[in-house]
Amino acid sequence: MVLLLKAPGDIKKTNAETGLTNTQAATQLSESWAKLTAALQGEVAKAEMRATSAEQHAVGAAAEAKGYRDQMAAMTGEITGMRAQIASMREQIISLEHELADRNP
Repeated sequence: MVLLLKAPGDIKKTNAETGLTNTQAATQLSESWAKLTAALQGEVAKAEMRATSAEQHAVGAAAEAKGYRDQMAAMTGEITGMRAQIASMREQIISLEHELADRNP
């Protein structure tokens, strides 16, 4: 949206040149101001909707990321448990090898 605002000194035409009375000029100014205000309110509303949408996406992404973190934590726990089982199995194998070696000298 582009706004072109003129300073009072930029307006060179007199009432006689425009053919407008002071009341007509004031009415036009009031209407222009109302249009400008409505346009600005529309832009603000659009910006607020975009911000709300972005915020909702951010909340969703954060929840998704938390889900992935929770899954990773669970998998890490499972892997730790598996490593412990493997270590226990190794000890059993070593124990069985020793037992076997004692039986067959």
